[in-house]
Amino acid sequence: IIKASLNKPLKKEIQLCELKMFDNRRRSLYAADDIPKGTVLTEDLLTSKAPLVGLTPRFKEKLIGIKTLYDLKKDDPITFGVIDLVGEDL
Repeated sequence: IIKASLNKPLKKEIQLCELKMFDNRRRSLYAADDIPKGTVLTEDLLTSKAPLVGLTPRFKEKLIGIKTLYDLKKDDPITFGVIDLVGEDL
């Protein structure tokens, strides 16, 4: 039995409860302060923290220089819907 079980391919799957925990620990970008509509994003206006509900920090450098479409409050998540991507190549 042991020999037979060692020869079987191991199939690993992420369980739903693990997936929820994974997203709660991943980070996303948030407004570091209140940001008025039309503000050009700068590095000091963005912060990253958990949970993952917006864009991941890997987009931070690409967001610098892009305008906001709406007023953002401190700790609002940064998503594609709140920034002006017309003509941008993210």
